Amino acid sequence: MTFQLSPTLCVVRGEQEAFGASLAPGAAATVRLCSRTSPRSTALQWCTPEQTADGTHPFLYSQCQTIHARSMLPIQDTPAVRFSYDATLRVPAGFTALMSASRAGPAEGVGRYDANHDGYVSFDEWRNMGGEPSAFRASDADDDGRLRGKELERAEARDARLKAAETAGDAWVSAKVTAALLMDRALTISDMRVTTRKGRVRLSGVVQSSEDAQAAEQTAWGVEGVHAVVNSLSVRPALSAQDR
Repeated sequence: MTFQLSPTLCVVRGEQEAFGASLAPGAAATVRLCSRTSPRSTALQWCTPEQTADGTHPFLYSQCQTIHARSMLPIQDTPAVRFSYDATLRVPAGFTALMSASRAGPAEGVGRYDANHDGYVSFDEWRNMGGEPSAFRASDADDDGRLRGKELERAEARDARLKAAETAGDAWVSAKVTAALLMDRALTISDMRVTTRKGRVRLSGVVQSSEDAQAAEQTAWGVEGVHAVVNSLSVRPALSAQDR
């Protein structure tokens, strides 16, 4: 991992040095470190809208195990070092930020689920909004078949984690299918694109024959984790020397 110091100089007590002014023994000071990373950070995973639960917006999540947190900010992140932290996350309007902490601010509440306006979220109302059944059951602490307050917050958090894990699995399947297609030397696919949602793989691009399209589909079916294949490959025969 490579870190680079910004050419911007620090100003401390009126002095201007690469690392600020030196401190006297026993003196106290507050040090602020400003850093930035790039989309190439190994701790950050980027999913396309097609790989998300509703297929509308892209999705970003971090996965810092085992020592990838250092690719986001300059810290010692060995398994032997643990420390508490405060963080402020800023996301575009309409997005929700989740992290390893409790939600700050009010939850959305039961309103968007509560079709019968009884002040609770039933299992059917939860499912009608696309919630995972296991998240509902695990969060229904008193087993009364309905959620509100903290129960609903826990259910939403569990639901988000389950869907994030599913999204990560789909991204992995897409990567494996893409690799399998690239390794097949008999296939030539132009503008190839592989997307996966809940194990359903879509192939798009241009091949030279219908046989190549069928061969690509069979290759995709041979990848572990593929539950269905939608073959959207276009056939465009290669031009002969006379046609060029």
